Amino acid sequence: MTSLLGRRAQIGPRNLALSAAFPVLLAAFLAAGCARHRAEPVAVEPAPLPVLGTITLVPVEPPANLFTDNRSAPVVGWLWVGLANSVLDKNKSADFDALHADYRQQLGEKLTQAVRRELEARGFPVRLAMREDVKRNKDNIVKFRKLVGHEVVLDIQYDEVGMYSSRLNINYLPLMHTTVYMARPDGGGEFLYEYNYLYGAHASKTQDGYIVADPRFAFDSFESLMNQPELARGSLDDGIEKIARNLGDDIAAQFKPPPRPERQVRTASPPPAAATAIEATPQPAKAAAVARVKKAAARGVVAR
Repeated sequence: MTSLLGRRAQIGPRNLALSAAFPVLLAAFLAAGCARHRAEPVAVEPAPLPVLGTITLVPVEPPANLFTDNRSAPVVGWLWVGLANSVLDKNKSADFDALHADYRQQLGEKLTQAVRRELEARGFPVRLAMREDVKRNKDNIVKFRKLVGHEVVLDIQYDEVGMYSSRLNINYLPLMHTTVYMARPDGGGEFLYEYNYLYGAHASKTQDGYIVADPRFAFDSFESLMNQPELARGSLDDGIEKIARNLGDDIAAQFKPPPRPERQVRTASPPPAAATAIEATPQPAKAAAVARVKKAAARGVVAR
């Protein structure tokens, strides 16, 4: 019997070269096979958007007040200056709120109607909730479960509305902060949508939900702000329209409106039946014809 060492000696250089090349050839063959049978990427269709029913919009309450806040005064190291500035700001806020008291009461209805317009323009049917039906918890959030019979409920709240001057900007800029909640009454307490929208001061183009105000709504002093009440109100109206537009865009991007009911085509009513000989007779002759029929009936004669 040939030993193992002897068999190795009998292999020879040629067989050794072939045995060494075999793994390389096998790898190349497998690679070529994989290349020929490479799976094509499968296009993944996006998941369909959930469909919303009729949106019940809770009427927005007006803000409690309109404030002004000036943080541009140098208060670092000057405690008494800071205290004086705080008292002055409270007085300015009171004056600003008093100047726009009637306008402030309109802000709830303005935002309600602006949101309704934007949603309906995107195909979402909207109806308003009755104020007496809306109950809130201690955090002022609507008790959605109490609104039985409504498909989707949308609640919008003003958090703060006014004019703000930061330490980095001496101008007074409009500030409007709102919070949005949307849920189904039977949704187990889960929100379908929850978001904060900030317009004006603090807003940056790089932050989601932040809406930059037009530069023309910048007031270089409190006196300028008080002397231009129409422009100040215009800045807040601009905030309402832009918040409503952004809200409409966001809801339309995440939800689908319900299909519109098909319109029923009205068919033309059939023409009236042909009038009888008596009905077609002019009025004076008609009375005489009726009299003749009655006389004939009395005599037992059939009128022809």
